[in-house]
Amino acid sequence: MTKPDAFAFEVLRDNLYFTCEEMMAHLLKVAYSTIIRESHDCATGITDTRGRVVAQSAGTPGHFCSIPAAAKGMLEAYPVDRIRPGDVLMTNDPWISAGHLPDLFLFTPFFYDGELLAFLVTVAHHLDVGGKNPGSTTPDTTDIFQEGIQIPIVKLYEEGRRNEALFRLVLQNIRLPEVVSTDIQGQMAVNERGRVRLHELAEKFGPETLASVFEETIARSEALTRSEIARMPDGTYSAEDWIDDDGIDDEPIPIRVAVTIKGDSMVIDFAGTGAEAKGGINTTPPYRDAYTQMIVRCFTSPDIPTNEGCYNPVEIKAPEGSVLNPRYPAAVAGRVVCVPRLSDVVTAALSQAVPAKAMAGYGGMIGQPVVSGIDPRTGKPFIYMDNSHGGTGGRQGKDGVDCISWPYNGGNHSIEVLEAVAPVEVARYEVHENSEGPGRWRGGFGLIKDYRMLTQPVEVHNVGDRFKFPPFGWLGGKPAKAQAYYLVRDGEEMLMKSKAPYELQSGDILSVRMPGGGGLGDPLTRDPSLVLNDVIDGYVSLERAESEYGMVIDADGAVDHVATEQLRRERSAGAS
Repeated sequence: MTKPDAFAFEVLRDNLYFTCEEMMAHLLKVAYSTIIRESHDCATGITDTRGRVVAQSAGTPGHFCSIPAAAKGMLEAYPVDRIRPGDVLMTNDPWISAGHLPDLFLFTPFFYDGELLAFLVTVAHHLDVGGKNPGSTTPDTTDIFQEGIQIPIVKLYEEGRRNEALFRLVLQNIRLPEVVSTDIQGQMAVNERGRVRLHELAEKFGPETLASVFEETIARSEALTRSEIARMPDGTYSAEDWIDDDGIDDEPIPIRVAVTIKGDSMVIDFAGTGAEAKGGINTTPPYRDAYTQMIVRCFTSPDIPTNEGCYNPVEIKAPEGSVLNPRYPAAVAGRVVCVPRLSDVVTAALSQAVPAKAMAGYGGMIGQPVVSGIDPRTGKPFIYMDNSHGGTGGRQGKDGVDCISWPYNGGNHSIEVLEAVAPVEVARYEVHENSEGPGRWRGGFGLIKDYRMLTQPVEVHNVGDRFKFPPFGWLGGKPAKAQAYYLVRDGEEMLMKSKAPYELQSGDILSVRMPGGGGLGDPLTRDPSLVLNDVIDGYVSLERAESEYGMVIDADGAVDHVATEQLRRERSAGAS
């Protein structure tokens, strides 16, 4: 195998990542559905012939971090000697890919002079794949057979010829065949663009050199990751949090973790986590591992190129039959509910090992009700899944970030696009006042988004959490406000359940109210000028500034430093 010099290595490695980002940019451009082009619920990557991810785009971690599992699953079903030029393989099997059926993987092999060198990969969340509920993502299912069409590893194209019967079978089982058909073909086109780019690199540098770069970039990322872990103090660090319920039973579900660091490796064990849920919030190992690995990346250097090497030093396990390691055919459609709790507990555990990167609890989970019905403008069915975001927890030396998609890294619909594709009017879209967790470093703020229905009946399936267990504070910081969905009808507000279906009428408002993140550190030690800025911006009320931060503002709207200092001393003395 020909090894490149240092200069050629950097050029080739950067080109691999650029290829993935170019693929991602084109995937967003060609997508028909708004869940891809607006919410960016997709990812791209390149693997070697062993299924190891070599390079990947930025995107949703649940997608790009699950590429290794999906690629290895693909190669188990179709070893390399059964793969030919012109093949395109696909799957949405949750137990080897991204955790629920709407996430469809497509693999395109790259051959050079008849030799298989790599695979181009796209994964995207499709707007519907059938099942009992529109959108195929709602947690009120009790097994996977209610959730949509299951596609094992199959060849959609074989030596350049499309399997028409298979393609028709898939489209026959979904509610929006035109949308999904176009998005699948878009994924194929994007893979082909990546294949052309790899061919150009192989032509210029040679296939052996390209293959050696695959090996070297994985090895370097692993060495750098192990070096980062080795700097963390050895020990076992534990944390726990709770999911409200599974949408079927009303009982809370614990998520527990113990992170053991020893030398340059890490074991993350979810022993003690709740049993497999009846409702569809169960999270399969590839999706669980994807977000676990993402949190580990947050505690290591961001300069390390993300690939298989970053994942090798970390072992992840959970009890079989638990909500984080369910047995087939468990319900998994709403597995997105588990992600923020899983991410929060791993963050809390690692915050004990690396206090400089500590962060309090995230603001809820992604606010993503699934809304569907018949659009009176076209007479056709519509489905939309808009995303609303909370704030991140307060961090050491920094406030949390407002209204951000953490840990999902997704987008949301612009108002203009949403109102164009669905009979809905966005009546309110603003920062959620007083939603932060108070702290020396306060949590970021969540948002409020109100959707007024312009047709009827409209079917709404809520997907939410943190209604009962608000985002936690850290190191003396306080919890944030809880998440909530409200139905507003004729001016009357009704608190909705977090994981339940509702029928709305024209004029009804679905109000999504996202929490902020938890606070970090004692709020009575927060810089008064920062509190005043939040009051001026309309993020924190005068009453909350006094009750939570012990701050007194005079009649001129300035901080009364003497009164503030006295009030804080009294509060601190009372607390002790």
